[in-house]
Amino acid sequence: MNSKTKAGLMVWSILTVLLASVAAQERSQIVRMDAVRIGLTRDEATLSFVSGQAGHFLVQQGRRTSDGGMSSVVFEINMQGKHVGTYDLDAVLGRKTPFKNFTVDSSGNVYFFLFSSPEDPDPSVPVVYVFQQGGKFLRKVRLSGNLSPHQMAISPDGSWLVAARSVTRKQEPQSAQTPRPLLYEFNPDGSLVREFPLPQSTRTEYPESPWPPARAVWDLSHLLVDSSGNLFLIHPTARPAIFKFDASGNLLLQRRLAELPGTWVITAILDDHDRLVLDRGLVRRSPQEPLPTSQARVLCVLNPFTLETVVELEPSPLLGRLGAVRGGEMFFLANHPALGLELVRAVVR
Repeated sequence: MNSKTKAGLMVWSILTVLLASVAAQERSQIVRMDAVRIGLTRDEATLSFVSGQAGHFLVQQGRRTSDGGMSSVVFEINMQGKHVGTYDLDAVLGRKTPFKNFTVDSSGNVYFFLFSSPEDPDPSVPVVYVFQQGGKFLRKVRLSGNLSPHQMAISPDGSWLVAARSVTRKQEPQSAQTPRPLLYEFNPDGSLVREFPLPQSTRTEYPESPWPPARAVWDLSHLLVDSSGNLFLIHPTARPAIFKFDASGNLLLQRRLAELPGTWVITAILDDHDRLVLDRGLVRRSPQEPLPTSQARVLCVLNPFTLETVVELEPSPLLGRLGAVRGGEMFFLANHPALGLELVRAVVR
């Protein structure tokens, strides 16, 4: 067998493997298995949906108030669609407030984090309200430092990790504004442990961002912590950037995914094997912008050690918003006009 024949066979073997891989990927699809109804009024706005503890989910619902304003409450839902907890920050604050940022730890405790407390004389002090699993209010904690928190996660050792935009006081020189740390670690009492000096590459402004430039530069859509304390930061644009840090704040990996015009990282979660799962869907830059004509939606599963794509799927919009991936099953929250809110279980086949 001459060298040309050997080379041709080698190329053919490689093509065969690639074609088989592509065919297998095309055969993979997300199949809806079953669904349970959730006893929440369907005309309320579903503001957020996150995975909780012991197979539970946290659903934030917005409600119109009698004066035309907006309030919101977080409900804890079990796998049977039953309410098992209510987290009402408005009752603690004594006033109605709209969408609230919150996170949950491995014990099921819920943390609401605000830029400032309405009842504090100093409006620039960020605060965290801690609730026990089930809905009992535990305490209010003021965070030390001049910052505006946007994302928060609880590490396995119980420390608080906050992605934030530094707030520069008027009397500070302009040079003090750049560069500013973006990630902070706090003790549960609110005292600052350290600031993570993030690389300049995590602060790149993305022109395709639907948000104003100040937010495009500083805000991250998701902050996740795996079981080993590693951190994942995500810029959620049409060509998302992903950064992985170890527990000491050292940059381990960074990667940009292929561009999907008009999309945004709607949801980013870690499955029970610490793999990063991104749900990339269509967004509008403003309410006045017409709805996209494309139906592009891609769900990516990334290898946690390389950030390379392991699985890429195209879920139906009817499945709703991705909330969790556990034991090979995916769970979505769907809002159907005729059926109301449903918790949908699906598998990949």
